[in-house]
Amino acid sequence: MQESAAIAPNAELLAVAAILHDLGLTERYKGENRFEVDGANAAREFLRERGISAQQTQLVWDAIALHTTPTLALHKEPEVVMTHSGIAVDVLGAGLDRISREKQQAILTAFPRLAFKDGFKVAFATSFVRNRSRRLTTFFGILAFAT
Repeated sequence: MQESAAIAPNAELLAVAAILHDLGLTERYKGENRFEVDGANAAREFLRERGISAQQTQLVWDAIALHTTPTLALHKEPEVVMTHSGIAVDVLGAGLDRISREKQQAILTAFPRLAFKDGFKVAFATSFVRNRSRRLTTFFGILAFAT
């Protein structure tokens, strides 16, 4: 168990990070960085415009920027750990065995996946190759190369 797992995350900051974590995959927020950083930068601007404290803004930035990097995210604040862990369950199914079938079904009924897999693959691949200077990256600890 991670040290920060014993501390409850701030629910609002966790929600903001979870909702905004893939902004960097969109045309509007694409930049010169990895999509995680582009998304974190967009979220930071969003929060600053709304007068959110620098500390809270940095926490959301960290959660978004590190959401695909478990070697770092799992050693950070509870909001960062939970953002990473929730997204890992959603995208990879990592830890899905800890959620009962009944709860999984209730979640999928309330929030259907629709064409998530296909849409995500296209968005991720597009983001990955749009910046040819970024040849190497990791995604949830999986090494990936741009061709």
